[in-house]
Amino acid sequence: MRPMKLTVSVLCAVLIVCAAALVLAQDAPYSYMAGFDAARSGVSPDTMKLPLVLSWINAPEIDTDVKTVGAATISPDKVFFPAHRTMFAVDRNTGELAWKLSVGGPIYSTALLLDGVLYFGSDDKMLWAVDASNGNRLWQFPTGGPVRSTPLHVSGVLYFGSDDGRLYALDINSRSLVTPPFQTQGPVRTAPCYYRDTVFAASGDGHLYAISSRGGHQTWRSHLPSENIFASPIIERGKVILASGNQLIAFDTSRGARRWTFTAGDVISGTAATEGRRVYVGSHDGVAYCLDSNNGQVIWRFPENGVRRPVSASVGIAEGKVFVLFGKTNLVALSMDRGKLEWEYKFPEPEAKVAAPQPGMGPMDGFPGDPMHPDMGPGGLGDPMMDIPMDIPGDPGMPPGRPDVTRVRSYSFEDMVKPGFSLSEDSGYMVVSGGVLYGFSATAADNVKPEISDALLDVRGQGGMQARFPLMVDDGDTFAGRYADLVQVPGAPPIAISVSVLDTGSGINPASLTMEMDGQLLESTYDVQQGLLWYTYDPRGAAVSLPNGVRNLVISATDWLGNKVTAQISLTVDNSLEPPGPPQRQQQPGMEFGPGMGPDPWAEPPPGPMF
Repeated sequence: MRPMKLTVSVLCAVLIVCAAALVLAQDAPYSYMAGFDAARSGVSPDTMKLPLVLSWINAPEIDTDVKTVGAATISPDKVFFPAHRTMFAVDRNTGELAWKLSVGGPIYSTALLLDGVLYFGSDDKMLWAVDASNGNRLWQFPTGGPVRSTPLHVSGVLYFGSDDGRLYALDINSRSLVTPPFQTQGPVRTAPCYYRDTVFAASGDGHLYAISSRGGHQTWRSHLPSENIFASPIIERGKVILASGNQLIAFDTSRGARRWTFTAGDVISGTAATEGRRVYVGSHDGVAYCLDSNNGQVIWRFPENGVRRPVSASVGIAEGKVFVLFGKTNLVALSMDRGKLEWEYKFPEPEAKVAAPQPGMGPMDGFPGDPMHPDMGPGGLGDPMMDIPMDIPGDPGMPPGRPDVTRVRSYSFEDMVKPGFSLSEDSGYMVVSGGVLYGFSATAADNVKPEISDALLDVRGQGGMQARFPLMVDDGDTFAGRYADLVQVPGAPPIAISVSVLDTGSGINPASLTMEMDGQLLESTYDVQQGLLWYTYDPRGAAVSLPNGVRNLVISATDWLGNKVTAQISLTVDNSLEPPGPPQRQQQPGMEFGPGMGPDPWAEPPPGPMF
């Protein structure tokens, strides 16, 4: 009987331990912190299925121009996000407003949620503590400057910086300082991180500081190559990693010695993420990088060739996927191991910006890839995010002759930093331009097919001019060429056709896009940044005109959940026609005309669209 007694005793002990663990788990306070942990690893502990589907949009009515910096903070039933001087709380399932609280200055800090209390900084020089359930102010802690730093919580203490150059350590319960504020000689705007009784913080004085959490004194400091510091430091196996200018630098946590340096093609303003001995970071050079955390060497990059729009937001990781925002509108999910595209979503362009060229916009400006119009396409002069040099001395991929961007000039914090994608339990939330919040869920329904619209035709005109025609977009199941007689043009190359292809549900799967002409598959290119599918007819060698007759094009698109749509556009080619003339002559309805650059902007065959 003794073995039976022993078994029962052991079983009872196990049950008691499990019950105690369950009680502790139920009593444990819910928290959500930028970077997810004290090391700011950027790795979400939750599951994340793809594709994500847009569930709702919350667009607050704000009278002024909103510069978005702070990301969304997530609770089990609400999502919190800052827009200008107001902190908003919305229902997590519906996006409906729960409450809002206005403070005395713009909010550029990402809120920390801990045990039902929301902590965030503001340009009114305060750290705010707010009841997350109703938005009631609990208390404020004053500093000597704007508080743009995102708070860090470790063992009941909040660590945060201020533009007064100080790092504060504030006891949550007593609301008193644990140690005297640590003084630097520049603003402390980025979030600190923590490792083994040491808090690491970067200052605008061009130094990274290691500060004892026990006594508040400096353990070491290391000089940084630039005072342009927008990203927060992160911890990776005894290394603290921080971006300064266009460099990502790894320091030893114990003494501050440099371990390695990675140089990107432009400024790094988003915080890196790390998992599995790899570091993931984006740059304003339009590339997302995966680096070996041991030596800083590149393992992969996305895109594999070329560039996209600048990455100014922090990188996030969830269930083996890396989330990166390119520019202001293109969110991608990449596989951690190889950087393979697994999902992509395009947000609408800001209202002040037109996504696709439209008739009536004035002089024709070419199309992406036109060598006579280098401002078209990503990275061109027309991209407002690409106004800083991208040439780095010693970089084999960049032409020499310009100074290192780390020492060119200073940049505005609120202009250089964008919110990252907030992740939690098969859902994600993004604050975009204008303070608009998008809510995504892997379980949301998506019964809406992609939209194909705004087709345009560009042909060679008279006297070095470029003529543009709108094309009617018809359903794919109607008879071919129904509107072909509306547009009649000669078939001399080059001829460019573009069409907008967008999806507001789960997003367009670029691999699904096809364009056919008269049953023949064309080599089209999808500009993911503008949501435009392009085809350029420009045969090499002898100029071969398109044959006379009706030319019918069929476009097919599928979203990430498999919803498919087919549309068609048509035109009539008549090679007996003269090239289109200027506006004062008789012209076809809807045609636009504009001057080219130089005597003949079409003299050199343009390459395919940039993306």
